[in-house]
Amino acid sequence: MTSYEILQMDFEIDNASSPAGAQQITWQVEYPRDDSVSELVVSEIFISRTLFVGIVPLAM
Repeated sequence: MTSYEILQMDFEIDNASSPAGAQQITWQVEYPRDDSVSELVVSEIFISRTLFVGIVPLAM
């Protein structure tokens, strides 16, 4: 099985005084060639003061 990295996202936290935890983000994929977009996806991003632990899709 071969895996490919197709996307990398960088995040910056504006409010560093809030405690570490999880934040929900909403995102979708745009396909310019087909002039279409995917459904909105809600994911939870787990944060700490120094690194991101992971992104977990909540809906597809």
